Amino acid sequence: MTTRLKNVELDPAKAVAAAERLHELGYNCAESLCGAVVTAAGQEPPPLRLASAFGGGMGRTGEVCGVLTGALIGLGWLFGRDRPEDKESYARVAAMGRRLLDGFRAQHGTLDCSTLTGYDLSDPAVLADFAADGERRRKCAEFIRSAARLAAAAAQDA
Repeated sequence: MTTRLKNVELDPAKAVAAAERLHELGYNCAESLCGAVVTAAGQEPPPLRLASAFGGGMGRTGEVCGVLTGALIGLGWLFGRDRPEDKESYARVAAMGRRLLDGFRAQHGTLDCSTLTGYDLSDPAVLADFAADGERRRKCAEFIRSAARLAAAAAQDA
């Protein structure tokens, strides 16, 4: 059984730096945030493939932004429960998730990848333009930094 962390500090600057580094290496938004959140806590990240299908708004559907799902996976890895009767850990990590999502929505107006990026990722015909769009990449880099900071703050407030 894995021991989950109760009192761990997530350094926002380390979370941002790790997320940027992973994204620059070619990991998608969800993989980058998953790894960054755990790394910022000084822990070995889970296999990033756990988050692979969440990029592009969950399976490239353009729905909930992958920075959010990746950060939620990272928070769950650090603070989630191992036993169904552990209601305290479940409530705590759910509250972290809510703070993350509420903060992101307050900063960016939505959680929706297509709205944030301006691309309907459910249409495979737009994927090449999406990948090549420098302005979109700049926006996504800001979403990555924002989600990393918010995830660290959500963990500290728990």
